[in-house]
Amino acid sequence: MFGFSVVSTYGAVISSFDGLIYLKVPFIYHIRGIPEGLIWLSLFIGILFISIKYSHKKIVTILSIIIVALITLMSLMGFLGAMGYLQ
Repeated sequence: MFGFSVVSTYGAVISSFDGLIYLKVPFIYHIRGIPEGLIWLSLFIGILFISIKYSHKKIVTILSIIIVALITLMSLMGFLGAMGYLQ
C-alpha cells in the first residue's frame, strides 16, 4: 500500500517517484516526506483494524459515521474556500 502512495500519485509531488524525477527540489525533501506517508498508512491500518475487530459494538459504528461526516465536511469546506464562496 505504501508503494502505491509513492508510485501511483496524481501528479509530481514530493516523496513520489514522479516528483523525484520532475521536481527541482533537493533529494532530502523527498526523504523527509516518507515518514508522513508511513504515519498516514499506520493510522489507516489501525482504524481499519479497530473497525473490523469491534464492528459489532455500537460506539464504533457511531464514531465511524462521525469521522466520515467530518472528513466530508472538511473536504467540502476546502472546496468552497478555494472557489471563493467562503470569506
